[in-house]
Amino acid sequence: MIDGFRENITYIAVSNRGASKGQTIEKHVTYFLCRASQKDAQTEDSEIGGHEWLVLNEAEKRLRFDSIKEVLRKANECVIISKK
Repeated sequence: MIDGFRENITYIAVSNRGASKGQTIEKHVTYFLCRASQKDAQTEDSEIGGHEWLVLNEAEKRLRFDSIKEVLRKANECVIISKK
């Protein structure tokens, strides 16, 4: 993990599973930043629908919500600083 990066966001969503399916829920997400040692990273399928390696501007185009775009910008700044 890259020290100094931890971002939290909270948003409202409609649950798509379990006893709360169809109900409005508050979701809390914490983002961490890590360096991958190889391109074929493994993900936990129950929590992550998929992943891709993208350059920054392509990743920004794919994101719909400003809060997540801001997390991406902060992550990029942290990567730039960590390379110095």
